[in-house]
Amino acid sequence: MRESHKKTYNLLRNHIKVLIADVFEEEKRETSETELRQLSIACNAVLDGLWIEGGVIPDEFSQNELVDTALRAFSALTHVDLEQYLT
Repeated sequence: MRESHKKTYNLLRNHIKVLIADVFEEEKRETSETELRQLSIACNAVLDGLWIEGGVIPDEFSQNELVDTALRAFSALTHVDLEQYLT
C-alpha cells in the first residue's frame, strides 16, 4: 500500500510542479527546483486536506467552495493571482 501511495503521490506532485513552473514561466518569474518542489509539496498537502474534508463532511461546503478555497490557497502560496488563468 505504501508503494502504491508513493507512486500516485509523486505523479500528482510532479504534475503540480510542472503546472507551477508553467505559471511562473508565463509570469516571467525566475524560480529554482527547490522552490518548485516545496510549492508542489505544499499545494499537494492543501489538496489532500480539502479532499479529506470534502469526503468526510461534504454537506458542510457549498457548491465549488472547496475548489475556490484551493484556488485561493494556491494563489497565496505562489504569490500569483491564478484566477486570471481561468478564462
